[in-house]
Amino acid sequence: MATNPIGKGTKTIGINMDAKLADELEKRAKSMHLSVSKYCKIILTRWIGSGRKLKLEERQKTGFMLVRLTLVPLVMVACQSHAGLDWESKSIRLKADPGQSSVTVEFACRNTGKDTVAIGKVKTSCGCTSATITKKTIAPEEQGTIRGNFVFGNREGLQRKRFEVVTNDGKRHTLYLSVDIPRTYQVFPRRLSWNSPDDRAAKSCRMVNVSTTPIKIASAKSSSPAFNAELKELRSGFEYEVLVTPTGTNNPIKAIITVSTEPINGHKPRTYKIYAVSKQR
Repeated sequence: MATNPIGKGTKTIGINMDAKLADELEKRAKSMHLSVSKYCKIILTRWIGSGRKLKLEERQKTGFMLVRLTLVPLVMVACQSHAGLDWESKSIRLKADPGQSSVTVEFACRNTGKDTVAIGKVKTSCGCTSATITKKTIAPEEQGTIRGNFVFGNREGLQRKRFEVVTNDGKRHTLYLSVDIPRTYQVFPRRLSWNSPDDRAAKSCRMVNVSTTPIKIASAKSSSPAFNAELKELRSGFEYEVLVTPTGTNNPIKAIITVSTEPINGHKPRTYKIYAVSKQR
């Protein structure tokens, strides 16, 4: 035992121990992103602070056996004290129905530690996702849920979204939602443009449903009175045409034409965007 020159009132203790136990300490320290010395300091402090005592066997050969016998329960205490939220599943994958516009899932967890865990916030990977904390404070052995919502928009194919849960013990729990969104309506062209404000000719956009499930288009609406949008049915549930006509202006105008489907199997209508631009002279 020697005086530590780094800090006043501290001492450095050198410990020789069983190789397997040393490997286990290194493994646990690494999993918590701590140095071995800091990890040992934490578990020793917690053990001494608990007031618990050990019945030690007689020393065998050297005093190192005493150290080995003492550290085994210390590691167990550290593991218990740092236990927190145990998730039923950190990754959920599902396949959306044709015409489905969003999905909501629940990530269930249980507090397996001895201390109450408070969920501070949940970070999502993009603006198309949101999260709801159903229970912000979770006592030992209680359950909680993070509800994640993902709005598809124009996305298709396999989409992976991330939810990062931050708790008061400094831990970050990363949850993943993977959704396979089937291809439905293909929009072409998605952008319509007019090079002159004097050009008021109607331009069309074709929408074709490439799935085998019929999905009817209900409406096409313009975000600006500078453009009129007209919907024409070519083949019910599978093929439509959207006619966009400028109403006339001397200023550059932009508008978004929102095309909405009818609800399918209780799902909310799905929407598609067409962009219209009229340039000035």
